[in-house]
Amino acid sequence: MSSQDQYLDDLMGNLKRQAQIGNAIGDELDHQNKLLDELDADVDRTRAKLKKTGKTLVKVAANA
Repeated sequence: MSSQDQYLDDLMGNLKRQAQIGNAIGDELDHQNKLLDELDADVDRTRAKLKKTGKTLVKVAANA
């Protein structure tokens, strides 16, 4: 095998590894985005509950 063929084989191996790493990073980003979406929804629900509770406290304080 010529040195050029060896170089190309090495290069192909490196490119395949980089593609695998890129795919793994993409998968991890998808997972992290899903977690962030779930957290965002949880924060929205909590914010709504706090707003409702705040209004209730204002009414209770006004009637006390």
